[in-house]
Amino acid sequence: SQTIPNLPNIYFIVFDSYTSSVSLKKYFNYENNEIDTFLKSKGFYLANNAKSKFHETHKSIAATLNMSEEELDSLFSDEILSTAVYGRNIQWSKTVKELYARNYQFINLSFFDIGGTMHLYDNSFLLSENYLANSLFRYTRLAPFFINEPNATYNTDLEIINRLQHIPEQQDKNKLFVYAHLSITHGPYYFDRNGKVFPDGRGPYPNDDKKNYLESVMYANKQLM
Repeated sequence: SQTIPNLPNIYFIVFDSYTSSVSLKKYFNYENNEIDTFLKSKGFYLANNAKSKFHETHKSIAATLNMSEEELDSLFSDEILSTAVYGRNIQWSKTVKELYARNYQFINLSFFDIGGTMHLYDNSFLLSENYLANSLFRYTRLAPFFINEPNATYNTDLEIINRLQHIPEQQDKNKLFVYAHLSITHGPYYFDRNGKVFPDGRGPYPNDDKKNYLESVMYANKQLM
């Protein structure tokens, strides 16, 4: 391993199911200018037209942390494969190995194991290693009752937000890789734009998930800023 001076801290913050500002304008008629302006003012690059060939979380995260989509095609061509295969590929991804070699300190606020750092919480939709069973549960209204523990999702999000705010106080001499994976913008919808909690997961608009999604995006933006 090697220690290289002046390496940056890396915060890999994922709001699951958060779409692009381009899509928000096109499909939701929502201008996401405030967060875009904020990020640009902080020196971030916005990949406005970025797309992934995968629509499942575990595949997208695996492709991102391995910095490649193509080399995963053969491995992930069979949808029956256990989610454990994806998890292992994320745990010891190219990014993780590179950062280990440079003595990074890992803070894992996700539902995947990252290197030798255990996951913070369990994502119930990935607990089943059977793709068919997983899909059947995912797309029914029974899912929150049979898969998730009551309140687990929004309490976990609130815990992650709190931990992120205190990480700078805990840093030692090693550089940090922080992976935070939040479900604020992923249904069921537990938050409105101001962070008010709706424990039933039906959001402030029980019969309109499009409005609920926008509320969750607004709340995510506030927390990110």
